[in-house]
Amino acid sequence: MGSKHIKRRLLTYEKPWIRQNPKPPKARTLIGESFSAANYQGVLKLQHCDECHTVNYPSRERCLNCLGDKLLWRDTPNEGIILSTSELHHSQWEFFKRKINNAPWPIATVQVAGQCMFVHLAAYTFQGVENAASLAEALPKGSPIKVFTQSDATYKSVLVAVSTDTDVRQVSQRVAIIEKLGLR
Repeated sequence: MGSKHIKRRLLTYEKPWIRQNPKPPKARTLIGESFSAANYQGVLKLQHCDECHTVNYPSRERCLNCLGDKLLWRDTPNEGIILSTSELHHSQWEFFKRKINNAPWPIATVQVAGQCMFVHLAAYTFQGVENAASLAEALPKGSPIKVFTQSDATYKSVLVAVSTDTDVRQVSQRVAIIEKLGLR
């Protein structure tokens, strides 16, 4: 292989805008990796303190309430409410730069099991979103949602919020939502 080919191959690592198919960001800490491992099956699992029973999110080494170090991954109810919605119009990541060229990327801050989370928002699953002037008008604070986890193109678990009447019990249903969002 000539030096021209080697340089071109190195450029794809140093300059992601040259890549044909950029991937979502995959940099995670070891604790962040444990979130992906616990949520591999698609069921929402969060850390629960064995001593004070507090739900902890994001993943951490010690309980945010009692500083206990026995945090166990347990199934967590996935119902919650919207705290705020927003649209991503610019990103430093090449993957999202290409996605938001077509339309802004809907995101939301939600509260699930007493914890605040940033999630990808499957806005198309909600009634009236396409007719509303903005996401905040269509999905006001306090709107009920369901949150699920599914792996993206880098095999990392991401959080996605959908309407409460959207069925996400089957893997194929969750994968269809992830693909429609463009995360795969």
